[in-house]
Amino acid sequence: MNWIKRAILTTLCCAAASAGPITFTETQNGIGSLGGKAFSAPVTIVLTSDTSTITGGSGVFFDIGPATVTVDGIGTATFTDTMEAAVSQGCPCAGISDETTDLSVMFDTNSAFSTYGLSTAIGRSSESPRAIQA
Repeated sequence: MNWIKRAILTTLCCAAASAGPITFTETQNGIGSLGGKAFSAPVTIVLTSDTSTITGGSGVFFDIGPATVTVDGIGTATFTDTMEAAVSQGCPCAGISDETTDLSVMFDTNSAFSTYGLSTAIGRSSESPRAIQA
């Protein structure tokens, strides 16, 4: 399957190092069902949080927040489990996971994640994900 990989991390503050709102967005093609409707379409997960709530260390970081999933042509639903943005610098990989069930939901691998800690935007990469600071 041809994966469309993109991660947009938007911080809404003037200085990248300042605490403030952040939005993590991950999009890939998916196959499954939502609300009883089958799909084979782009799927987008959006998680909102704040850089002041990032936890972790030793190369693994998490930021919990509410998340939604949108499937092209189907609609949008809200996750009821506790969701988190996560990065493992050793992989290097980052994405969205379900903290309640301890399962990965949508992740990407990118060498840019080897030094990333979720608190700032990272530049666009042809390798896969991108992050943009507004």
